[in-house]
Amino acid sequence: MDFESFHRPIPENLPKSWFEFLLSPELLTQHLRQPNPDPSPYDLIEEFLKNAFQKDLEVQSKGEEAGDASKKEPIGDDAPSVKKSEALRLLAVKVASYLEWDLGKLMDRLSLPIQQSLLEDLVSFTTGQAFVSINHSEISLNSYSAHECCALSLYHRWCLMALRRSSYPARPMRPSAIQGPGQNNSQNYSGILSQEQVLQLLDQMEPLSLEILQQMAGQDLPISLPVPECFNMLHPDRPSAEHDWSKAIPIPLTEAHCQLSYDLGIHFFFVERFAEAKSAFRLCLDKRAQISSPSKYVHIDEKILEGHCMALEIPHVASNDAKTPKSSLRTRLWDALNQRDEQGLLETLNEDNRLQELRSETREQLEDIMRVTWSPESILSVQVSNSIRRALDSHLSTKRFDLVVKGRERASAESLIKGVKTVLPAISQEHRLRLKHFLQFLFISSSKEFIRELSAATQTSFPILSLVGEDVVKRADAQWAPEPQLIATGWDDTKDFTGGIYELEVSESIQTLIASYDNTVIRDLILHIGNADPKSAVRNVNGQWEVPPAIQSCLDSMGLGFLPDFIFIMVAKARELVLLKSYGEAKSLLDIVLQEVRNIGPKMGFKLRQLISWERLLVDITAYNTAFPNNSGTALKETLEGARGCLTTATRGGDAVLPRPELVEHCCAFLLNQADWGFLAAMKANWSMLELSAALAAVCFEVADSRHEMDSRHQRISSYCLWDLILPLFCIIQPRRGMEAAATAASLSRAALQVFISHLHHHLVIGLLISCLTRLFNILKDEPSLEVTLEYAQIWPNVVSNPNGYCLDSVTENLRLVLDRALSLYPSHIPWLHAKASFHYALYQYVPCLRTYLLIAEVASEYFVKPIPKNILDDSTLKRMINSCSQLQYFTQAAVLCQFFDDVDYKRAFQCLSEKYCVDAGDEYYDYIWDITILEFLIHLHHKKGEWQKKQKVLKLMGRLDLNSNNPDEIRKEAENLRRAKFLRALSAHLT
Repeated sequence: MDFESFHRPIPENLPKSWFEFLLSPELLTQHLRQPNPDPSPYDLIEEFLKNAFQKDLEVQSKGEEAGDASKKEPIGDDAPSVKKSEALRLLAVKVASYLEWDLGKLMDRLSLPIQQSLLEDLVSFTTGQAFVSINHSEISLNSYSAHECCALSLYHRWCLMALRRSSYPARPMRPSAIQGPGQNNSQNYSGILSQEQVLQLLDQMEPLSLEILQQMAGQDLPISLPVPECFNMLHPDRPSAEHDWSKAIPIPLTEAHCQLSYDLGIHFFFVERFAEAKSAFRLCLDKRAQISSPSKYVHIDEKILEGHCMALEIPHVASNDAKTPKSSLRTRLWDALNQRDEQGLLETLNEDNRLQELRSETREQLEDIMRVTWSPESILSVQVSNSIRRALDSHLSTKRFDLVVKGRERASAESLIKGVKTVLPAISQEHRLRLKHFLQFLFISSSKEFIRELSAATQTSFPILSLVGEDVVKRADAQWAPEPQLIATGWDDTKDFTGGIYELEVSESIQTLIASYDNTVIRDLILHIGNADPKSAVRNVNGQWEVPPAIQSCLDSMGLGFLPDFIFIMVAKARELVLLKSYGEAKSLLDIVLQEVRNIGPKMGFKLRQLISWERLLVDITAYNTAFPNNSGTALKETLEGARGCLTTATRGGDAVLPRPELVEHCCAFLLNQADWGFLAAMKANWSMLELSAALAAVCFEVADSRHEMDSRHQRISSYCLWDLILPLFCIIQPRRGMEAAATAASLSRAALQVFISHLHHHLVIGLLISCLTRLFNILKDEPSLEVTLEYAQIWPNVVSNPNGYCLDSVTENLRLVLDRALSLYPSHIPWLHAKASFHYALYQYVPCLRTYLLIAEVASEYFVKPIPKNILDDSTLKRMINSCSQLQYFTQAAVLCQFFDDVDYKRAFQCLSEKYCVDAGDEYYDYIWDITILEFLIHLHHKKGEWQKKQKVLKLMGRLDLNSNNPDEIRKEAENLRRAKFLRALSAHLT
């Protein structure tokens, strides 16, 4: 056996233990001077104070066992423990001094109780008295020495910084490794408190800390920063350590006032005392400008200072310190804008053209801001500079450059050339190429005046001329050179212009004919234009005039002449008036045409009269539908008879004059809207839309007839017939020839169905279509948790054969169309609102889903004035609302909704409140929580996270009298209803 293998050498780079520094204090300085000391300075502070506190606990426990817990001077065996504790605290303070008392870094790496203990120990060692014996409210700063003032300033600055940090949303602070009071030991000793107790102390110390720091900032008090050499370790023969404060580094008053003003300004801004914050930041900027070298006392975050100055509209000037970066271009831009410094603004924009730091949106926004109060010349300079920046970014502008500079061509060209010359030496070859293309584009596409000025300005600058190219400039000059005057003398001055004048009169007559809707004027103009050119049809002068193909065919067979032109133009103008919704004038023109048609032969006259009468019927139906629901219905009986006659003629066939399909569609929709379902259902349909209307009318008739049961066999046959007609519309694979309804499916398209739906407005007709399409959507979606609610569910089939052969997207599109149509007509119909909300939920559209559910609650409760019925916000609806909130990361709102159940869903509420990442308003919704158990959970949660202010807010909410569990049921119910209504109003306003 090789015994030498058991004697391996001990590595030299093992991490040192805390007690090694206690035994040999000189080792601490050597350790901290290493590049990456292990353990780190922050870990050493934690270890020193942890062990110091343990020694204090040992002394305290021995004193209590002896029955003398109130003794202050340790005796006997306790003295070494107390000295060891003091030595450890000295070591912690020496390490912090080595870090130059950078409070930001200390707060980032140490827990809150350790920070408090460290700063209190510093004050105790510098003043020579226990921290608890110092009365901060009666401090006379003039009586303190320089190092004592520095320690007090550090402590009170830390108080304000820690108070601010405790209110920021962040990860929970690292818990202290010390077993301190409030954790496993309930006793308080040596100033080490739990995190919650520290926050309570900070809350009490805030006004005192503000007062002391303001006094320091307003007086010329000497300040000296303690360094590690100031602190001497304990000697066995001396009761206390003797420190050498002469080694402390004196801090210039300028640096001290700069740092104190910075801290005061941030805290004043935090508590919304903006006037005082503005004064503090101005003083900070003035003092900082006087600092020429790096300071060990001043720790200012330039970005934070810049942001606060921008918010308070204070001009921010970069520090003279070489290590401090200059103010950003954005800050300089807004400073120049606030000071109305045109020269500074243009210099900043030109520099950004070279550096390209600012966003294009920011520069575009600048133009809008300046347009209010700045001069047009200044705005023009900014617009030109922005155009150069867009060219460098290779972005296309939404506005033409020559339109921007219209009327100011010379100033614009000079400003453009000046801006290009400024940026040209500092840009890359790629950007030079972009500028070249931009300028060449201006030479080609701009206005004549601007090109002349741009050419003149370009020729004065050789760098720009060489960039663009002399040939481009010369070509532009030649293109827009002044045209030579015509000196031709061979014209015949005695030429007769009579023909030209006559042609001009005809052209004016044509324009008048196109614009006029007066039948007398139209008649005269047709005769005038027709006499000018008898071989051409007057109806062809306007290519936009259209008439139905059947009427066009009849008129073409009549040849040329006044009557065909007059009928064509009058019918075309009637169609134009229908588009303009001037239905009365359209019917008047068609009535005049009917009188003229009587002069035509019997066969052609009968056909034209029939076709034009149907056009007038279409105008009546369109006018009635447009006026819904405010139509008077005076001519309703005549229109109803005309629609029946039109459909009867359409089904008769043979040699009858058949109406066009658009009219048949309108007539079917009109009879459905008038609830004339018996007539439609009894018709023998040979048209696709008529067959669909007949099937739909049969189902409406059966559902509306109270003599039939909802689950009767006869009704199921009617609804199944309608189902068989609608189902093939969404088939991906066309039906086989032998299948039933194949012919109908071929002629009836999805687009025709959408147009037909837009003509419907009877609530039962629309409701049945919604129900049918919803059932088909649910079957094809095949997800029970995402089913859309529907009425009349029992009349439709529950399955379809081969569901993969149908297009779910088309069903979704048509269902959305019919729901939108229905709610535009009946916006307060709750079953359709439920269907719309669940439809959005099935499509994972959570914001519209929540909006619609809240709209249902608004309608049912008259904007949350009355209690919401249970059947409106039932359990399934609440679950979908909670899921929608969770998907949107509105976890606090979801937790509030968990109270709406009869049995509060605590598990889901606690899960939502425990989520780390959310985009809700957080504690703003705590006012709407009435359940005591949830409030108690929030107190525990915020206590665990160290969020003191939020915990206090929940405690105040729990203390409200109306939430007392001993209140009568009526009072508790009223408090619940009040918070429920307020929450729903707030959520509705948030989503609107």
